[in-house]
Amino acid sequence: MNEERQQNQIPSPQMANCHLKLKDFNSALNDCDSSISINPNFPLVYVRRGLALVCLHRQEEALKCYYRAIEIDKNCWQAYNNRGALFSDMNKNTLALMDYNKSIEINPSGDLAYNNRGLLYKDTGKFDLSLKDFNKSIELNQNNTLPYFNRGLLFQKLGKLEQSLHDFNKAIELDKNNSIFYLTRGALLQKMGKPQQALHDFQQAMGNIPGNKAGNQGQSQTQPIKEVERSSEGCCCQIY
Repeated sequence: MNEERQQNQIPSPQMANCHLKLKDFNSALNDCDSSISINPNFPLVYVRRGLALVCLHRQEEALKCYYRAIEIDKNCWQAYNNRGALFSDMNKNTLALMDYNKSIEINPSGDLAYNNRGLLYKDTGKFDLSLKDFNKSIELNQNNTLPYFNRGLLFQKLGKLEQSLHDFNKAIELDKNNSIFYLTRGALLQKMGKPQQALHDFQQAMGNIPGNKAGNQGQSQTQPIKEVERSSEGCCCQIY
């Protein structure tokens, strides 16, 4: 039975997807468990279950789900990508790189894995490889905000402020409601001696934060976003 037919016969994965988008992670987990009780050999259910567990900060359990998905299907590139992101979060960079490489080998048109590997390269000082991967991710999907944002962070780190600003502008053009994008661009504009434009971005960011409570996001103005990337809001690293 092919993957599409399997998924059509089991409604729980679609329900899990909806609950994940609504950030109702416990319900998503219950949906996946229901699906597994019907068919324990559908790999993408374990991928979804792993994502729900990551969002609930249950990393070790999530890791087991990704291993199980790969055990069922050695070509489950989504599981390799997600496990790579989790390994990266656990500072197991060698294992993360191996998983990103495998995901790309199986699915070379997958833009998310290129974005994630580029982020890993950036964080480990391999800037040329990082730029190459961000460029490839954008080439594959020009509507994905995060490679632009990550490439902007890379350009900023390299002192290429105009190129950084161009990428932050593009990320905001594609997602006008992301407060972290505005905070980061505001910090860059301030650094470039444009305080009025920076102030506008900081005010815009405050308006996009639920409840208008921007205090706990202030540190994002000056630090790379890696620390918040795997919050339920998501920022830099991407999982399926």
